[in-house]
Amino acid sequence: MNSQDYLGAGQHATELGLVQQYAFEQLEIAKGELEYSKAIVYLNRGLQACLRTKIWPESREPLPSLREEAFQQLLSPRPDTLSLAFKYGWKLYFEAHPVQYPQSFHPVRVIHKWRLIMLTLALSSFMEADLSMSPAPVAELQRQGVEFGVVIVGLMMEFQDNVARSHGVDSEFAHQTQTKMEEVKSAMEREAKDMYRLAPTRLEGQWRLLRRLGTSKTLNEVLPARLDEALWS
Repeated sequence: MNSQDYLGAGQHATELGLVQQYAFEQLEIAKGELEYSKAIVYLNRGLQACLRTKIWPESREPLPSLREEAFQQLLSPRPDTLSLAFKYGWKLYFEAHPVQYPQSFHPVRVIHKWRLIMLTLALSSFMEADLSMSPAPVAELQRQGVEFGVVIVGLMMEFQDNVARSHGVDSEFAHQTQTKMEEVKSAMEREAKDMYRLAPTRLEGQWRLLRRLGTSKTLNEVLPARLDEALWS
């Protein structure tokens, strides 16, 4: 019997139902909070309630929604919050969305890819040629082997393959994102002429690395109450 079956039946079903109800309540409170620090408290309560069971699948609600809200809360102009959002984004990408939405062109998955593209672009804007000059969280991602340019190219390839099926080839979303991707491609070709030619050969290694980052329990089980207490490694 797998964990999905176990959560839906058995002698602990009532207790697990109460955990689920409590976690949903914490999620709703967090969504109503305007202050990041307060929202984090409630998100952590919901996350920990699910994770303490030791058997809660990443794809079972409300865990994916708690992760998604955390991802949204962390999107800001700051490299520290963006670096943590990056890891949360890949956790959703690898562990939750493929189970929740098996079709690669499901709108939720396609929109999430677009958000990851924008997030990776934002992180790359903080990157310096001299690693010691990059903000610490961005430099740590670089030291771990993340190649922002390769990741952007890979995501754009996936996105372009699916957006027409998810939103329609003539949709406003498809047109707007295509325009942005052409701008990004032109900029990358000016700055790194071989990026588009070489990136596909490095995607497999990057995706393995990103999966490790996204599934790291030490980084993803608890949100830091204060960002300067976060573990970046």
